Amino acid sequence: MKVLLLTTYENPKSDEGLKKRNKFDLSYFFERRKKYNVKNSFWTDGTGKMYMLDEFESYGDYAKFMDDEELHRKIVQWCRVVNNVKLRVLRESF
Repeated sequence: MKVLLLTTYENPKSDEGLKKRNKFDLSYFFERRKKYNVKNSFWTDGTGKMYMLDEFESYGDYAKFMDDEELHRKIVQWCRVVNNVKLRVLRESF
C-alpha cells in the first residue's frame, strides 16, 4: 500500500525572511530521499504557497525514512524559516 507525505508551506513575504529561506541548506532532505528511493514532486500555485509530495511504497518505508533524529531537527529548522508548514500522511483507503 502506497503512502504519501504531503507537505505544504508558504514562503515568507519579507525580504529578510526570503533571505533566510534561500540560505537554508536543503541537501540533507534530497540525500535522504535518494537513499530511501523516495519519489518526490514539488510545485507552487504562484502565490507563494508551496506543495511537496513524497511517495513511499509502504508505511514501513515511510517509517524507515522518518526514523532519524537529524531529520526531525532539520524539519524543525525548516519550519522556522517558512510559514504555515503542514505535514500530512496520506494512505490508500479501502
